[in-house]
Amino acid sequence: MSDVVGKIGDDAWRAQAMTPVFVGSCVLPLILIVATVSLPTVTAEFLNRAGDFYLAKFPHWIVWSVSLFLVCTMLVAALPHIGKRKLGLADDRPQTSFFSWFSMIFGAGMGVGLLTWGVAEPLAGMQNNPDVIRGLATAGSSQNMPSALKWTYAHWGLAGWAGYAIVGLAVAYTGHRQRLPLTIRTALLPLFGNAMKGSLGHFIDMVTVAATLLCILQILGFALEELVMCIALTIDAFWLLEADGSAKVESKIGASVFIMAFAAASAISGIGRGVKWVSNANMLMSIVILVIMLMAGSFMDSLNALFFSVSGYLMDLPTLLFQVWTKDGTEIGDKLQAWQGEWTMYHWAGWWLAFSPFIGIFLAKVSKGRTIRQYVFATVVLPAFLTMVWMSFAGGNAIGLELDGTANGELIRAGTGQKIFSMVEYLFVEWAATVVSIVLVLLLITYLTTTIDSAVIVINTVLGQELHSATSRRSVLGWTAVLTAVMILLILLDGFPSIRSAMVVSAAPISLLMTLLCVSLGVAIYKDETAAKLTKDPI
Repeated sequence: MSDVVGKIGDDAWRAQAMTPVFVGSCVLPLILIVATVSLPTVTAEFLNRAGDFYLAKFPHWIVWSVSLFLVCTMLVAALPHIGKRKLGLADDRPQTSFFSWFSMIFGAGMGVGLLTWGVAEPLAGMQNNPDVIRGLATAGSSQNMPSALKWTYAHWGLAGWAGYAIVGLAVAYTGHRQRLPLTIRTALLPLFGNAMKGSLGHFIDMVTVAATLLCILQILGFALEELVMCIALTIDAFWLLEADGSAKVESKIGASVFIMAFAAASAISGIGRGVKWVSNANMLMSIVILVIMLMAGSFMDSLNALFFSVSGYLMDLPTLLFQVWTKDGTEIGDKLQAWQGEWTMYHWAGWWLAFSPFIGIFLAKVSKGRTIRQYVFATVVLPAFLTMVWMSFAGGNAIGLELDGTANGELIRAGTGQKIFSMVEYLFVEWAATVVSIVLVLLLITYLTTTIDSAVIVINTVLGQELHSATSRRSVLGWTAVLTAVMILLILLDGFPSIRSAMVVSAAPISLLMTLLCVSLGVAIYKDETAAKLTKDPI
């Protein structure tokens, strides 16, 4: 890849800071941060109420919009003539190997979710899920394992990845084929035309950058506490923790600075070097951990759990995608609605939808020269399957340890991000558990780094679209310095709950924007088909 940064002396950072998009994109995060600093309780309460209102009043929109994105991506890939169309010109070739390409996709799209929820959600599903509520499975029994995993896949499988994919597909299709900047406004050109070249286009870019900034803050805020605690427990560095076992403020600040510095170094070297290398390391370590977990647990039980849970997920996919439960005055109906609000709505609104603009642009950036069918396979089918394999092996082993009494409830009682580390202690002898835990800590660090360097590259891509220096060193260093300072401020003020609530609220306009991208992609494909028929040239 040729995406290597410019010289340290370039003026891209100064030029970016003078654009209206830069100023506008910083307004929303700045208002949120100022409000959190000056009125932390009021701000958190207001955002919580706004998020609860959105989740309660628009459940059909959340569920059906996510389902729409999956249907659109699969339909476009399945159509014979369209699926083989390139994201780019006829002579464009892929810029990395398939392994590196997929590693970058998976690392940016999944991040720490694999480690945080890979054990936590299957364990939670064993205690309660819609099948348990409806009397189709028994909580805490081996019979409930396929259901627990199936409902976990509902949140982490095909539907979630399709949201990322549809944004990236719309951006890449128009951007690469017409040699235009890889931005949301470019993807909307087929639908809105020249309107995207003015103030409306600037506004779309502002929203994209603002959402990306909040995504970085949210994922770091979510992971820092768990990262510090896991490091402390793995290497017995208890001086990193408070007396009650929580991470010290200084420890979280140190971890934040380290992660940001690592991400900056990766982004500065460009997609073809640092980002690719870190992503490859992620994938290799993930595969090693997968194999170790498969061999450490019951081999046949793990494979059986994978087969029956995935087959159940695929058979029930229409229901999983389109079923919306609302309060109906019955005990079962109210419990189903509460469960869907706590799990499905939270995952899809606060994470998948909110993160889709920045992840989608990154997917578009690394997918030049691939066909639409290759793209959908690598951004929806393959990552969803790998996620299901991971959660089946990791979550299945944890469930097995609880069912046979080995863990005796310890895994259930452990913190969300610590469950996988607690599971390792029961699966392996002491020295092996330490080695595996160290690998998991490294994996957590590299996944965080991959997500953040991808976000920094996306911000610079959007802001630098007219500057031709989207990944210049000063702009990368400038953004990471600003984000590090904001992170430290939020750590000191415990302002992350407000960020999380803001992400849920942001899912409403973002999901509407993504729906417009689906329409715009259809218009772009139709126009290309019409032009090809008139000129009798192959597309």
